[in-house]
Amino acid sequence: MIKQIVDTICKASWQIDDDLIVVSDCRVDNEDIECLKYLRENNCFEDFLDLEAINEGDVINFSLKLAELSSIGFFEHKESFIRRNKYSLVKPEYYILELRSFQDDDHKFIASYGLIITLIDVIKANSRHEFTDSDYDYSIIAKGDVSIVIPYNYGVEDVELSTEQIVALRDFLVILDGESEKQHFYLNELLEFIEKNTESERFRTIIHNIVELRANSEAAYLFYLSDFSSQKLKIEINTKLLEYSQKAQAIINDAQTKLIAIPVATVFAVSSLDTLMLLSVKNIAVLVSLLVFAFLLHIFIRNQQSGLKFITQNVSDYENGLRETNTLILHSEFRELNSGLKKQKGRLCLINCINWAIPSVIIFVWLILIASKCAIFKLLIILLR
Repeated sequence: MIKQIVDTICKASWQIDDDLIVVSDCRVDNEDIECLKYLRENNCFEDFLDLEAINEGDVINFSLKLAELSSIGFFEHKESFIRRNKYSLVKPEYYILELRSFQDDDHKFIASYGLIITLIDVIKANSRHEFTDSDYDYSIIAKGDVSIVIPYNYGVEDVELSTEQIVALRDFLVILDGESEKQHFYLNELLEFIEKNTESERFRTIIHNIVELRANSEAAYLFYLSDFSSQKLKIEINTKLLEYSQKAQAIINDAQTKLIAIPVATVFAVSSLDTLMLLSVKNIAVLVSLLVFAFLLHIFIRNQQSGLKFITQNVSDYENGLRETNTLILHSEFRELNSGLKKQKGRLCLINCINWAIPSVIIFVWLILIASKCAIFKLLIILLR
């Protein structure tokens, strides 16, 4: 109906006279007549108008009271609109004559007003207590042990937001009106932002500094996420480092207890050889036992090397997983572990070489001794002839 009222008034000549809008030379049709009846029902006419005597096509003059028009959604200027709809929208349909705009028109003032009303609703929804005095509505919001009072004190000049402010306030409200962890973070940032302001300026501070508040809230939240994620990941990395280090150390400890047998076996083999009877059954049995012992140690060392290789592959896969998630954590945490694994592999290779070198050397010396004795024996036979 509000659009029909505007059409009826604006199709004729009109002017504002104090608290009246005077309409002259209005040629009415049936829709205008129905509109005039609606205005009469709402006591908008200044003087009596006999609508039953008016027919389609008649030209009439009438005066409407602006105060009564505002009760049905027709406002002369922005001040009267804000005065009547300061904390909530009384009528879903309205028209502001000063702006020549309806509620659904693309106008900065209307967009700004709608966002400010939403901001009031969101703050009230998160408040501990609300009250009203003769001037304003108030909300009390708790921040820790401190309660912050926010009076909804604003005027027409505060609704004139820029495009940047409108976008920032809209984005801010999307988060503040949610239920996520981010919403609580934004609300806390809002309270910190205004708590040092004087009470009467707190709501205006939010409106006029919404771009800064939005940027600060998002930056603080991203910092929180970054710090939280990095700490969590560092704990996970340290746990994995400890796990892999313990597995590697278990392999090394197991190897140490068994590889100590190499020097023992060497001393035993050397001390057991009979240098006088080189081809004795005893010597042959010692040398064969030494070879069997070296073969068994070779199998054990190969198993230990496979264990280290498996751990190395697990470490590599875990590091690749970190890279695939595009984390900012440096992989230097694993350098010391990888370096230690390489050293242990090298030591096992060296031990395996020593394991085969010892019986090889002993057998080689044994063969040389046999060859030497054979040469001496032949030499004696020649001399005896």
